[in-house]
Formats: sequence, structure tokens, C-alpha cells
Amino acid sequence: MKNKIKNANCNVGLEYYDKKPNEPESSVMGSLDYNFSTFRYPEGSLLKNFVDAYISAAKDNLFLEVFNCRFERPRSNSNFVNFYIYLLGVEPNALDIHYRIEDSSHDLIKIFYEVLKRNELPAINTEIKLQFLVKNFENNSRDRAIYFAWHDIHREIQSVFPNVISLSNWSVFYVFIEETAFESVIANVEYLKRIKEYCYKATKKHDIDGVWNNNNFCIRVDNWKHYNAIGGQHYFNSDSMFECMTL
Repeated sequence: MKNKIKNANCNVGLEYYDKKPNEPESSVMGSLDYNFSTFRYPEGSLLKNFVDAYISAAKDNLFLEVFNCRFERPRSNSNFVNFYIYLLGVEPNALDIHYRIEDSSHDLIKIFYEVLKRNELPAINTEIKLQFLVKNFENNSRDRAIYFAWHDIHREIQSVFPNVISLSNWSVFYVFIEETAFESVIANVEYLKRIKEYCYKATKKHDIDGVWNNNNFCIRVDNWKHYNAIGGQHYFNSDSMFECMTL
């Protein structure tokens, strides 16, 4: 099945999918994508009716829990529209989540066109491409909680744990320890547990969807010297971010 709709004039009404004033935008960063993923279309609107029908069809036919769906035209001059599908109840690191569907025969795309037969949308035709993107809503929520917790504690953590030189967040907290104290700190399990608990409590304050618990929360610990030698933010584009100690 082609991912296009017939019987409409090319580019007529595509502004229907443009971002409206004060509406959130999508983001590749989960913490910044959260507001976009939770935004609901107005009751009775064509988009709300379509999304509700799509969520029901995905559950009934594919046994998938869809939290929300969003349409977005990435630029005002674009001749395509993105359709974001936010899933619930999937593994945080599932490899098939947070990706663009390339296979036009994918079940999530088939369902879209079945729903479209009963819930027409304006301005989508044979000349306008649709891109289907699948994301894990709970990852967005986890990232959001970490992001706001980091803002709360990244400056004050050193006053509580003097050996902590820096605290970063990249979906989880990265705790960088002073070089001269690193070996003694990682050997002190109770001290590390206290750091983890401190970060966990800060995160739970912002966990509005209840996605974090003691079983799935972790911190990563590394030597500040190691982080600094790689070049600060380059650390998070290297294998080192996965090779450090996880607690």
C-alpha cells in the first residue's frame, strides 16, 4: 500500500499541519519531546477524531497500546507530513522503537489507511508523502524527569558529595568523580548507593507518570579525568559512555 492519499489537490491546505502558535514542537531529545507527545488535539476536531480511531484500531487489531499520535509538517514549505506514534508498554531499549518506518506494508501504516477511510483528513494526496515515526512515550517521560532533576541538583550535589566534580544527564545520570578520589569512591559501595539514592529522590519529584522505580533506575560513574581527556561532550559520542561503571 502506498503511503499517500488520493483525491485531493496537491499542496492545498498543507498549512493545516503547520505548528500553531504556542503548540509544542517535536524533538529528537526525549525530555524536549515530552510536551509534544502529550499534546492532545481539541475535542471534535478532525485530528482528534482520527487519532482516537487510530489508537483504538491499533489496540483492537495489533494489540498495541498507543499513548498518543501527532501530525507535524516539519517546515512551512515542506511537501510531506510526519505522523508520530507514541507507544506504551515497550522495553526502554527496544531496537525497533524510535525509528522511521521504511516498509510501506508495515502494520502500523496499514492501520493508518484503514482508519483514514472512515476519518478523512485534509490536504493529503498522491503528491504529499507521509513519514511514520514510532517512539516510546515512557522513554520521553523518563528523560523528562531526569532532565528536571538534573536542573535541581547538578550544582548542589558537590556540597553533599564533595568528590563529585560534575553531574551530567544522558537519559541517565553520569556522575564524574575527582581523579585522586576515584578508586576509593568506586570501592565504597555504600557511598555510591547514597549518591544513587540522592539522584533517585530528585528524579521521583518530577516523575509525573510513575515511570521510574528502584528496579529500572541507575546511575553511571566515571573518572573526571577520563571524561575530560576525551573532550567533554565528545564523551557522549564515544563508547566510553557505555563502558563506565553502572550502579
